Amino acid sequence: MRIVVLNGSPKGKASITLQYVAYIQKCFPQHEFRIVHVSQHIKKIERDHKAFQEIIDEVRSADGVLWSFGLWVLCVPAQYMRFIELISERRVEDAFKDKYTAVITTSIHFYDHTAHNYMRAVCEDLGMRYADAISLDIIDMMQERRRGDLMVFAESFFRAIREKTPTSKLFRPLTFSDFAYRPVEPKTRTDTKGKKVVVLTNAYDTDTNLGKMIGQFRRSFADDRCDRPERY
Repeated sequence: MRIVVLNGSPKGKASITLQYVAYIQKCFPQHEFRIVHVSQHIKKIERDHKAFQEIIDEVRSADGVLWSFGLWVLCVPAQYMRFIELISERRVEDAFKDKYTAVITTSIHFYDHTAHNYMRAVCEDLGMRYADAISLDIIDMMQERRRGDLMVFAESFFRAIREKTPTSKLFRPLTFSDFAYRPVEPKTRTDTKGKKVVVLTNAYDTDTNLGKMIGQFRRSFADDRCDRPERY
């Protein structure tokens, strides 16, 4: 089978999680693994549509997709989130549809379920067949029992692909709101008494709901000298 590993660690090849993937590769040499460092190269993937399309083509031709990333606190790396956003922005969800998928993470086990639920919801939104997930400690490779758990996880994933095991969905699909924010002139304005207020955002379009909310927030101050936002 051909497995695409979407590495979500900004560390790339140095990712601890990827070492567990390498162990799976060693134990299951009959399968082909294609590792893509999506988080480490996210700027190129955003900028270079050809590079992005090459990743999508890899996914499209794969038998299974393995999401691999280090989990620090609560959720996935921001670069990974951006890649997931690009899938929808560029309307290539069909490449993921009906692909069997699994999630492997390493962490210190602080709210791992939050990130795992997020990834399962993402996979289900993409129409994928979510098979399994495993959360490992960064030193579990040194324990025979946990290496065994990893092998059970890997074999379960491969068997699901091979036998086309039925999968179920846990989360309801996303529903989009057509809510439009309409700002009004603030009734009162706050005096900052000479202090500066900085708003950090990546929203450049002032016509979006978020853009309008930011504009309303700025207008709520008596001394609004920031006529044009700075871009960095």
